[in-house]
Amino acid sequence: MKTIHLKNGEILTIREALVEDAQAIIEFIKAIGDESDNLTFSGSEFITTIAEEEEILKDHADKENQIFVIAFIDGEIVGQLNARASHKPRLKHACEFGISTRKDHWSKGIATEVLTYLIEWAQSNSVIRKINLRANVSNKKAIALYERMGFEHEGLHKRDFYLHGEFQDAVSMGLLVD
Repeated sequence: MKTIHLKNGEILTIREALVEDAQAIIEFIKAIGDESDNLTFSGSEFITTIAEEEEILKDHADKENQIFVIAFIDGEIVGQLNARASHKPRLKHACEFGISTRKDHWSKGIATEVLTYLIEWAQSNSVIRKINLRANVSNKKAIALYERMGFEHEGLHKRDFYLHGEFQDAVSMGLLVD
């Protein structure tokens, strides 16, 4: 667990998610799905059950190359990060993550802190040697954050998103952690 004092005076707590967090995580994910076009789903499209979310959390806890992180302010989940890697020996060193923050908490540095938590975890992890991500090219703030954190552009995925009747490209980025 990590506690950070944000510039606005709020206290951010970051920790790995527990099975008991499943319901709160589902509520968070449904809410953020309706707050941003930068995700691959809307709130109504997210249909994971509590039992399924509990299995996801157990799976992450059981594998050394996966982590599910949640961030709180005043007991409310305001951010999350889910990083997964393959079980295949040739691919298990590279995780890919998704990250999100509640819209009313954007620009407070939460994503930076959660991403720092992931990078520090990866650097201390004996398996993970690379962190990958995909982001919609229109998500300029996120891409700028990833660049500041040392991620490099690795490719472009044409027509990766379909949003508001239009195809949009996504950028692939990666960070070597060793």
